[in-house]
Amino acid sequence: MASRKAQRSLVVKRDLLRCGLLAFMGVCLTVAGALALFAPLQVEDALSTRIWMGGFGTAIGIGITAWSIYRLRVQPYLLSIDEHGIVDNSNWMSPGLIEWDQVRDAYILELGHNSYLCVDLEDPHGFLKSLPRRRQKLMEANLQSGFAPVRIQLAAVPGGYTCKDALDVVHTLHPGLVRGKKKIKAPKLA
Repeated sequence: MASRKAQRSLVVKRDLLRCGLLAFMGVCLTVAGALALFAPLQVEDALSTRIWMGGFGTAIGIGITAWSIYRLRVQPYLLSIDEHGIVDNSNWMSPGLIEWDQVRDAYILELGHNSYLCVDLEDPHGFLKSLPRRRQKLMEANLQSGFAPVRIQLAAVPGGYTCKDALDVVHTLHPGLVRGKKKIKAPKLA
């Protein structure tokens, strides 16, 4: 564990096999849709079948293929903490790149049985405005709930890294940003 403390980066890449399988499924759906569009059909309402199965199958297949290739090419990292900042693409509402000059502090939040790497920002509302609408929603919810605008759950990304591992990397790169740990008991359900 001592070797991880000296790390100057933490990088979790997307699963190449999973994205490749998703792209393959998209190609298969595209081919099946194209076959339904152009192959001779022995059904009562061939035009309706061509439109629904062929047209939509082809369009959805192309969309799935393009999306999986986009994720591999444009967002190859689920999580990266390095000298440039923190890149969080762990889910579709994650903020993406947070540069170090935008970070006020970082700490671990223990909420019940879950741990999060929390990042407070110098200007959370300014940063929020720079994001696409879908990425703003999670940050707005965090701020309204009294949490840091960015909460990263490392248990949700592969690689076996913990929040402590991530905070150790932040400490190695920018020791003045690390604030430690905060515990909140989970509310009991009635």
